Amino acid sequence: MGGVGKTTLAKACYQRVISTVEGIKYHFVGDINQRDAMETRMEEMITKLYSTLLSESNLTYDNLLFDERKRRLSHLRVFLVFDDVENLSQIERLLLGNHLSSTHLFAPGSRIILTTRNKMVVGNVGAKIYHVDCLSHIESLQLFQLHAFGESRPSDDLMGLSSRAVSYCQGCPLAIKVVGGALIGKSRDYWVSFLSDMRQIPTPEIRHVLMRSYNALGGKEIQSLFLDIACFFYGTNKSLVTKYSPAYHLLEVLIDKSLCTCVVERTRERIQVHALLRELAWSIVNDESIKLENPTRLNNLGDIQKLLTKKSLPSLQGGSTAQGIYLDLSKASEIDVEANVFEGMTSLRFLAIIYSGNKEGAPKIHVPYDAFTTLPDSLRWLQWQKFPSKSLPSSFTPKNLVALSLEYSPILKRCWDVEVCEMHFSE
Repeated sequence: MGGVGKTTLAKACYQRVISTVEGIKYHFVGDINQRDAMETRMEEMITKLYSTLLSESNLTYDNLLFDERKRRLSHLRVFLVFDDVENLSQIERLLLGNHLSSTHLFAPGSRIILTTRNKMVVGNVGAKIYHVDCLSHIESLQLFQLHAFGESRPSDDLMGLSSRAVSYCQGCPLAIKVVGGALIGKSRDYWVSFLSDMRQIPTPEIRHVLMRSYNALGGKEIQSLFLDIACFFYGTNKSLVTKYSPAYHLLEVLIDKSLCTCVVERTRERIQVHALLRELAWSIVNDESIKLENPTRLNNLGDIQKLLTKKSLPSLQGGSTAQGIYLDLSKASEIDVEANVFEGMTSLRFLAIIYSGNKEGAPKIHVPYDAFTTLPDSLRWLQWQKFPSKSLPSSFTPKNLVALSLEYSPILKRCWDVEVCEMHFSE
């Protein structure tokens, strides 16, 4: 993922090699993906690379491929770093049309290091792949203290807050450096205020780096799948997600681009998304909601309460745009909703109402007449702990449903052939 330290490690390796190995030509090509936005900038980058390797100050892009220069390059042993590569065509352009796995452009013994967020770039060219993991908690604490305190020893009252800051960063070195740098020399009250606001207001430097991965996805379909996974499906069985989304085939692309991972637990693969990427997803959703004046995905307790009780809220007028609702009632008060609360939500695909804390006791959502009159037929995922009625609406046609979970609910009179069906009878 972005900010995990790929470029930092590549720079460290580069500096070590060029300071200890003699008889090589070397060059570090940085921020390739950012430079590739304009053709002229890519040409300038290639010209600078080969001007350095050939020691020619007046080299131009148009005369790079002369046979004499190609012969000279074939006798050069080089050490190159191509930083932030997004696609294979960028590598081939930097290598003057040669494929990475079969290039004879340079002399034997040459080495090229690539950094990329996209595993597919190097997966089929015989390159050795090194996956950069996040830092451990101890490593994170050491890096944080270096940036937050310098050479000074942290005071005892800031040690606990240091651990809290590190937990927020979840092992991401960029986040640790940014947060540590923002807190250096500040008072304890400032620390408390800053750490309280971090989850609501992502740090701009962190967001900028992570947004590059999101923007590189390109199409709206795969971006929408990422938002669904980051907002709703982290920790979920991979096989369920592939059934939930028509764009399931793009899940592997998200994995290859390090926007999510799969962890094998016994016989299942569960999808994991880094906490900073989840926060990025919700900030994107919130920005889109403000821009469009209609939310597509909701997890804010106050907004959902107003939506379910149909109280006026400008940003929620036109609730039919909602595609997903995730409501944790553990800390909510009692909610009285109308029987037809979901009427008109024809785009709603995901509905999860859960209790992350104590699941004992009566449900906090109350409906009139002990039943709902409507549920959207568009629903693909229905998860509702302590469902407050003894049956689902008779008008509900679950033709799109792939997952149904109604834990701790009264007797249910209907059940369909869906992927997950968890019924817990209370009578």
